[in-house]
Amino acid sequence: MVDNIKVKLLDYSDLSDNNIKRKDQALALLKEEFPETHKDTSAEFFEWFVIAEDIKSQTVVGVITAQKYLPRKAVVTDIVVDTTRRGRLVGYKLWEVLCTTLLDEGYKSLIGYTELSNKSPLNSFKRIASNGPSSQKMIAIFGDLDVMKANCEQRLLEYNMVKRVREKRIKKEQKDT
Repeated sequence: MVDNIKVKLLDYSDLSDNNIKRKDQALALLKEEFPETHKDTSAEFFEWFVIAEDIKSQTVVGVITAQKYLPRKAVVTDIVVDTTRRGRLVGYKLWEVLCTTLLDEGYKSLIGYTELSNKSPLNSFKRIASNGPSSQKMIAIFGDLDVMKANCEQRLLEYNMVKRVREKRIKKEQKDT
C-alpha cells in the first residue's frame, strides 16, 4: 500500500534540482485536481506543504497543504492523491505526517473542509477527526468576494431604507399624538 511511498514536509530552503522537481510535480497535481483554484498558486503560498513520493519512480503521487488559522489551530487547504493511488492509504500517510508536524510545532487542532458532494475525502476526514474531545462538525460556506461584497451592500441599503421608513412612521405617530 504505502510501502514504496516516502512522505515528507517540503523544504523550501532546499534548492536542489530534485526538490524543485518535487515541488513542480506537487503543484501540477494540485492544478490538475483544482484548475481554477490553483492556476496562480506557488508552493511557497502554503505554510505546510507535505508530499508523498513514489520511491521507485521518484514522482509525487500526493500532496496535503495547510495554513495557520488561529493560535494553535491550522486549516487543511488541500489534499490530493493521484487517481492511480487512491484507496491505498496514501492520503492517511499524508495526514499522519501533517498532524505530526503540527503537533511538534505546538498546534492543538486542525480544521478540514470539503464539498458535501465529495464523499470519499469527507468520509476520510470524518474517520480521522471523530471521537476527539473537541471534535465537531461544522459547515463552511465559500463565495466570490465581489458577490459577497455586493450582497452585503444590498442588505445594508435595504436595512437603511427600512430604518428611514420606520423613523418617518414613528415621527408621524408622535406628531399625531
